[in-house]
Amino acid sequence: MSGLGPQLREARERMRVTVTEAAAATHLKMLVIAAMEADNYPKLIAPPYAKGFYRLYCEYLGLDAEPFIEAYLHFAGVSEDKAELIRDPKRKPGLFSGLQKKMKEMQERKELQRKAQEITAAREKARQMAQRPDAPGPDLEAEDESPPPAGQQELAWTPSSEEEKKMPADEMPVVKDIQQEMLEEPDVESPIPSELEPPAPEEVQVVPPPVAEPPKRPERSRGGSKSKSVRTPREEAEERARLAEDRRRQLEEALKQSEEEARRAREEVERRAREEVERRAQ
Repeated sequence: MSGLGPQLREARERMRVTVTEAAAATHLKMLVIAAMEADNYPKLIAPPYAKGFYRLYCEYLGLDAEPFIEAYLHFAGVSEDKAELIRDPKRKPGLFSGLQKKMKEMQERKELQRKAQEITAAREKARQMAQRPDAPGPDLEAEDESPPPAGQQELAWTPSSEEEKKMPADEMPVVKDIQQEMLEEPDVESPIPSELEPPAPEEVQVVPPPVAEPPKRPERSRGGSKSKSVRTPREEAEERARLAEDRRRQLEEALKQSEEEARRAREEVERRAREEVERRAQ
């Protein structure tokens, strides 16, 4: 290959710089500098990187990089820079993309958990509703204690002819006596014995409460302090008006005094100004 690499080496030698020093100054590897000076293009990786290497090294040597880049593209068999970044579908996403994907998955998982909790709660509520007993019926004991309506009262038991035949002879008169007692009406107006009568209530005498005497006012001594006379609303209004008038007079006097002081100060300033003008005129 007859490239332009020897020109790079000659320029470096004119500067009296070694390959190691040039690599340290340009932050390029020594193998890259040696490949560019020897026109060893396969060592320069890809065209985008090789073009950057040539620009950086030529700038360090004070040369134009375009002829060296054109020679590299011509001898390396690269007519145009068609480097493309093709994303591998199997490659894992980067940090930011991975975070977005994980956040989306977490959001979807939370949504599914919320829906599952709602479904579970609805099923539990339906199960509790199904297991709940019906409304309690009427109180049977209350019905038993309530009196039966007219026409449904219990009637006295009367043995039939067949039962009378089966019943022993000594029990027959007892049954008839019981029936006779049940049919008889009780004596409502029977007198109550005196022993069971309640005692008559005793009369309670109402005694009026004693009336408390009002406390006596202490006698005032003649030598004591005189109490303040109670003022009428008119007197209070006149007193307030008098105080307001005194206050107004004080304010007017203070205002007049301040105006007088301001007038005196203004006259003093004018006098000093006249004296200053006269002094300068002399």
